[in-house]
Amino acid sequence: MSYPLLSFPDPLRGDKPKTEWSRSEAREVLDWLMGTLESRTDAFIERIGGSWAEDRDRVLDRAEAASRSLVRSSGFIQSGDGSQKIALRGRIIDYDDGPHLTAAGEALGVDLGLLLARYLVLELGDAIGWETERHGRTHVSYNLPVLRGGNDAFDPMLIGRNVAYALHKGSPSWERLSALYATWAELLRRTPASK
Repeated sequence: MSYPLLSFPDPLRGDKPKTEWSRSEAREVLDWLMGTLESRTDAFIERIGGSWAEDRDRVLDRAEAASRSLVRSSGFIQSGDGSQKIALRGRIIDYDDGPHLTAAGEALGVDLGLLLARYLVLELGDAIGWETERHGRTHVSYNLPVLRGGNDAFDPMLIGRNVAYALHKGSPSWERLSALYATWAELLRRTPASK
C-alpha cells in the first residue's frame, strides 16, 4: 500500500541542526505545519473510514488499529545499522539505534500527531495555541512547532513518531491513542504555575 508522503519545508530537509535555525526558518516550519494540518488530518480520517462528526475516541481507536496494521507492514520501518561503537563522554560504548521509520512511516507518525493536535485544538480552543518551542536549545522540540497550554507543550511530530514506534513494537506500556489524547488534553488545560 502506498502512503502519501510529506513534503517537508527546507529547514526540516536540510543538514543544519534545528538549534542553528534562524527565527525565519523556524517560522517556515510552523507555517508549513499549520498549512498542512487540516488537509493531512482530513485525508487521514477519510483513509481510515472515519469522520469528524463521529465520537473522537471511536475515531482515535480506528486510527490506532489502522496505523498499527500499516506500521507493521512492509515499507514503514527499516532495519537500523546494527550495533556501532560510539564515543560518549570519553568512553567507547556499543550502541544499536534499532529500526528507523521510512518516509512512509514518518508520514504516518506525523499524521497521527497532527490528528491528536487537531482534536486538542477543537476541544481546548483558545486555552492553547501554536508557537515555536523556544525554551532552551537542548529541548528536544527546540525551534519546532508545538501546541502550548499551561506549562506544557505538545509536539505533534515528536509524539506522532513515538506513537508509530510504539505501535510497531507492540510496547507493553502502550495504553491507547484515546488515553494519550486524554492525558495531553489534561496537561494542556492546566493553569500555568505562578513563579
